Amino acid sequence: MARSCFLMTITPPDAQIAKHTISAACNGLSETIHLLLYFNGCNPSLQAEVLAHAPSSHFIFHKTNWPILSSSTPEILSQIGKAIESDIFYEFREGFYETCGEVWSRELRIMRNYAYVGLLDADCEILDKTLLAEMAHSLDRNKVAAVVSTSFAPTQYIYEPYSGEYCYLMERFQTWCCLYRSSALSLYSSFSYYEDRSGPVVKKYDHSSYLQHELKSKGYVGIALESKDCWRYLHYGQFAKNKSLHGYRLELYRLIRIGRHNGFAHVFSFRLLTKMLLRLSNLLYKVLGLQRFDAERMRYITLEEGARLGYWSENPGE
Repeated sequence: MARSCFLMTITPPDAQIAKHTISAACNGLSETIHLLLYFNGCNPSLQAEVLAHAPSSHFIFHKTNWPILSSSTPEILSQIGKAIESDIFYEFREGFYETCGEVWSRELRIMRNYAYVGLLDADCEILDKTLLAEMAHSLDRNKVAAVVSTSFAPTQYIYEPYSGEYCYLMERFQTWCCLYRSSALSLYSSFSYYEDRSGPVVKKYDHSSYLQHELKSKGYVGIALESKDCWRYLHYGQFAKNKSLHGYRLELYRLIRIGRHNGFAHVFSFRLLTKMLLRLSNLLYKVLGLQRFDAERMRYITLEEGARLGYWSENPGE
């Protein structure tokens, strides 16, 4: 019986990188570890394109919200760039798709037949196939752990570029690859973004941060992998705001980013070779100016940009 399932939410901007991350994740799937692909605002042709690149596996499932979104086109389009809320989330509508808070809060509750349910970002590539199983074993061993994540971020005082203000970004176990105990989520399951503006400096709880705050108050703890394990995965970051990386440019960018990250240590065991690849990749990253693609993902895609890029239009059902 399957015990764990990771949810990967795929939007039009990150669909191209998802072709690679799905294939990588598939290497770590098994009878006990499954992957659910949630196509969020992807039209049928884009869904088919992504699935055509996915390995054939009995452990991958998929679902889509396209029929629901396309039947509510005027309402969804009018919300882009605005805050929306319901009884379980408060979110910012970035494009013609559901927000991550909407999807995670709803879908993970539906997956109660799994002992553990988790998140795997569409732009997070699993480089070590044993990683996902190890995360499940961590929850097996620690019965008071509600979540295990690839990394933990302590509370920081930062300048937040999207809002243009200084704030406290509150501590959280990162969401790009994490696994939750289903029984813990039955107590509190909202992954909504939350802000506390009662003090002189705003406190911002990123997606899952406030949820973890609530679970901690109920006696749960979290687990993070050690920093020495970071070579085992690569989070490219913010591909839901991708505007330029497609085709050969994405292929080149991805290879160089992996090289900069671990020198392909997950492929080659010869340390001298991985060091050489690391240095070469760092050089190519600078010479080719690839940092511009990372920088452009630090701002939202506007309604006009999304239409121009073909991510959505005034007639997305066509």
